[in-house]
Parts: sequence; C-alpha cells; structure tokens
Amino acid sequence: MRNTASAHGWPAKLMHWLTAALMLATLAIAVYFTTLEEKTPGDPQRYFAWMPWHKTFGFLVLCVVVLRMPWFLANLRPELPSVTPRWQRFLAHVTHWVLYAAMLALPLLGWLGTSAQQSSFKLFTLWAMPRLLDRKDVPLSEKIYAVHVYLGWTVAALIALHVAAACWHQWVKRDGLLRRMWF
Repeated sequence: MRNTASAHGWPAKLMHWLTAALMLATLAIAVYFTTLEEKTPGDPQRYFAWMPWHKTFGFLVLCVVVLRMPWFLANLRPELPSVTPRWQRFLAHVTHWVLYAAMLALPLLGWLGTSAQQSSFKLFTLWAMPRLLDRKDVPLSEKIYAVHVYLGWTVAALIALHVAAACWHQWVKRDGLLRRMWF
C-alpha cells in the first residue's frame, strides 16, 4: 500500500492516474473551446454546453489533489535510477512541484473567475457550488481568467514534458521507471 524505494503504492498510483484522466479531460475541453468562434452559429451553445463539464472536472482535480498532497508529502518517493544525471533529477523534482501547485491553482482560479462574474457553477450540472466572492467584478474576472488560461497552457506543456520523459525512460533508456507508477 505504501510507497517503497522502488515503486509507488496503489493509493499513489490510483490518485496519479485519476488526476491524469481528469486533467486530460479538463484540458481537452479547454482545447475544444479554442476551436469555437463567437459569431459562428451553434458555437456559443456548444461552449456553454461543455463549460459545466470543464468546471466539474477541474473541481474534481482540485479534490483529488487535496487528497493526494498529504500522501505525497508523507510517503517515501521512489528513487530515480542511479544513472540519472543530476540536472534531470532536479528538473523532475521541480516539474512535480510546479504541477502540484498548478493543479491547485488552476481550479481555484477558474472558481474565482466564475465567482467574480457573480455566478456559480453546477457540479455535474446538478449542484450549485458556492461563490468565492460576494460581489460582481467583471474586470477582475477577465484578469483571473487570463491567468487561468495562461497557466492552463503552461500545465499542458508540463504534462507533455512529463509524458515525454516517462516514454523516454520506458522505451529509450529502458530503465523501468514507468513500471513504478503502473499497476
């Protein structure tokens, strides 16, 4: 159950892959939004049809990461292969911490941006979530959303780097690194 020096325990694996699935779903919807145009018939309706799901998946990411952080902090992390250069160890360490921070910040920024528009969102299109701000401030909302979008693209790039590194270790280095996080 707990992490060892050579592999992650099943709770860490489950939370990792659940986070990955939720992040990919959230980012996929966000990328879909970039294909929509305001004046194209049907596009605003598609945007508003998918937005609750983007927000729901984002909120679920926040929940999983809040549960995941204590596990991450309290458990041993498997060591990288001994032949891993120091700069790669440093980059892996920094990337993980930045991803954790971003997985907390992105949903919170989205929630704040929605709250600043004096609206709430419905989790699974059913349950209205509380607003984090008590007043409407559209300029603030626009600024928050700008940071949210910028951070979202940064996270997409970091995820691509993370996946590329895992693939490189698995199929080029063949050092068994991916096996530590696989079931």
